[in-house]
Amino acid sequence: MTGPFVVMGKPVGARCNLECRYCYYLEKRGRVGGPGRMTFEVLDAYVRAVISAASGPTVHFVRHGG
Repeated sequence: MTGPFVVMGKPVGARCNLECRYCYYLEKRGRVGGPGRMTFEVLDAYVRAVISAASGPTVHFVRHGG
């Protein structure tokens, strides 16, 4: 039996709708706003691709960020 398949999703930049005090992106306020989220179509394709790549029955999705 194999262990769980773990994948971590990370933001690719400072565009975010959260204002976490611990954020490591410097000068984030100037970059906040706009369409900084993936579409549901992209999310669906991402989830399906990860599940199809899994070597066992358990998949753990970890999201980095606020």
